[in-house]
Amino acid sequence: RTASCDQVFTIQNLAPIVVCPADEVVTCFEDIDADPANLQVTTSCGSGFVAYVKQPLIMGGIPGCDGTVYTYIYKVIDDCGRRAQCEQQFFIENDAPTVTVPAGATVACFDDIVVSTSDVTITDACEGPNTINVLPVTIGGPENCPGSTYTYTYRVKDFCNRIVEVD
Repeated sequence: RTASCDQVFTIQNLAPIVVCPADEVVTCFEDIDADPANLQVTTSCGSGFVAYVKQPLIMGGIPGCDGTVYTYIYKVIDDCGRRAQCEQQFFIENDAPTVTVPAGATVACFDDIVVSTSDVTITDACEGPNTINVLPVTIGGPENCPGSTYTYTYRVKDFCNRIVEVD
């Protein structure tokens, strides 16, 4: 007589566990480093996995400007097809540009005044288009007379729509 029986083993283990990098404050969009290689992933039984990051969700504000939040969702799929995900947020914090204009001068006549936007230096936290305008002159005193002043105000608007005015 012989007898037999089957012993059945069923694999039951956990889905991957994924931990995202800490949220970060950055100055510019270009400073964001949303890289799946920075994830901490634990799988059962040494199972392999694939990790990827989705395009960011943009929350509030003008992209790349102060106050904008980018949320990245990292997804992991293990060899068994089980999924896990986590989120990392990047908070944009940057200041309006600084504007430097040439110093004023003493001139003999109004016609000697030269005003040019090419002489203006703009320092901005991030690369972005800036527009510059010269506002209408403010005249203190009688025109073209000794002691009269001509004040030119330069207005700079950065890509975040922030306006800086400098005399």
